[in-house]
Amino acid sequence: MTNPKSAGGVMSYFSSQLVEDAQTDPEDYYSNSHEQPGRWRGKAAAALGLAGEVDGKDFARTLLGYGQNFKKLVQNAGDSERRAGQDLTFSAPKTVSVAWALADDAELKSGIEEAQRRAVDKALERIEQDYLFTRRGHGGQDREHAAMVAAVFDHQTSREQDPQLHSHCFVMNVCRREDGTFGTIDNSFFYKIQKELGAYYRVELAKEMQNLGLAVERDGDSFRLKNIDPRLEKQFSKRRDQIESKLAEVGSHSARASETAALDTRKDKEHSSGEALEESWRAQAAELGIDKNNLQAFEPEPESDDNDKTPDRMPTHAEILRELTQHASTVSQHQLKAAVYVAAQGVLSADEADQYLDELLADDELIKLQDARNEPRFTSREMLEIEQRLADSARSRQNEQHQVSNEALQQAREAFPTLSEEQQHMLAHVTGDAGVVAVQGMAGTGKSFALAAAREAWEADGKTVIGCALAGKAAAGLRDCRRAPALIRRHCIHSSANWMKDRNNSKKIWLLSWTRPG
Repeated sequence: MTNPKSAGGVMSYFSSQLVEDAQTDPEDYYSNSHEQPGRWRGKAAAALGLAGEVDGKDFARTLLGYGQNFKKLVQNAGDSERRAGQDLTFSAPKTVSVAWALADDAELKSGIEEAQRRAVDKALERIEQDYLFTRRGHGGQDREHAAMVAAVFDHQTSREQDPQLHSHCFVMNVCRREDGTFGTIDNSFFYKIQKELGAYYRVELAKEMQNLGLAVERDGDSFRLKNIDPRLEKQFSKRRDQIESKLAEVGSHSARASETAALDTRKDKEHSSGEALEESWRAQAAELGIDKNNLQAFEPEPESDDNDKTPDRMPTHAEILRELTQHASTVSQHQLKAAVYVAAQGVLSADEADQYLDELLADDELIKLQDARNEPRFTSREMLEIEQRLADSARSRQNEQHQVSNEALQQAREAFPTLSEEQQHMLAHVTGDAGVVAVQGMAGTGKSFALAAAREAWEADGKTVIGCALAGKAAAGLRDCRRAPALIRRHCIHSSANWMKDRNNSKKIWLLSWTRPG
């Protein structure tokens, strides 16, 4: 995904691909054999008479918020600074692109192209069906479902002229309301569904690959074609290497940093003929010892009883819930869906994955909650019971006597004279009577510094402090803070609860630290 652009910015961005400006004819960018004309998608596109191939004038006019005969569709139609829409890119796993590039079988090659288009269309249908909304009324308080206008551009090469099947989908900031009028889209959902939508697209693409007779296997959150030589993936990933090098240079791998790195390392795309590109790709493969005589890995595998094209079975509901709650006690609906779609790659089709999801949502072991904004969140019954036991245990220990002596507390204050008033309150709180106490605070507010002072007081009172963290980063934070506990264990909360059962040892302080998931 890239950030929404102004209409003028989008026209400039696509100038080398489709239109020069609102008044000119489409360029001949798509004339070579490896690039296809754009295509219109969405129910609102059909309502506007936009169908088939994307015409440059239609594209530019819709960006500006106009319909046929330059009829205004939105209030700010014609403003080149209006937000034009959202640019989504669906990229096939590199092994799919390599199989397409090196396959001798023309039918297989066209089948892979069609598979990419069908998988992208499936994802766009999901957007329109579940997530395309508009707002109107005072302050946009009324939210309603709407129909979509999207232009899809299917490409087969990267800017480094490596094989890379990908589709640019520009969702226009124009939509058709349920009453037939037009308005702008509510684009706030796009980033929320990014992982969900990407996994949903890959579920369908993986199933399409299997329908073509190609074996797939899981590859982290994605999948790969099973018999593709990993050296080919590396050879034809020059663009990815550029972005990774830039990310390493700036020391960040966030989504925003990745987008910036992609822009900073982008060069103008060259346009070579399809024949020249194929010759180049085969030459690069030959340098690795792979030629047309040993490309059988890219051909459909013969049917046989022991031909396992399914990477794994679909996990049970209990297994997927346990995986989801390993690092967070609750998850959003989008996180739940993304987890199901990731697990379904190579196992189910997108429709079958939706059926599995419906069954999971109806399972009594899945508990539906709500956050402070009334958005649905989910947890497992197992996790709920674990948290209930922890809460009950904490409440039962409120009358225990663990308070440090006044002398030890004073010693800690003298050792840490720069404690703020808020940190002083925290110090008194954690060294008080209760058997279990909790502190919550934003990053950078000085919790670790105050805990170091608390450790000074506990040890001055003859107690042993044991640090425990859910994640390595939190453990490092405890370890690096001034006078950190001598023993830091990276362990899960479940195990920490078991360690703390030795509550009769009043000389032992368990210090747990973890970061709340976003």
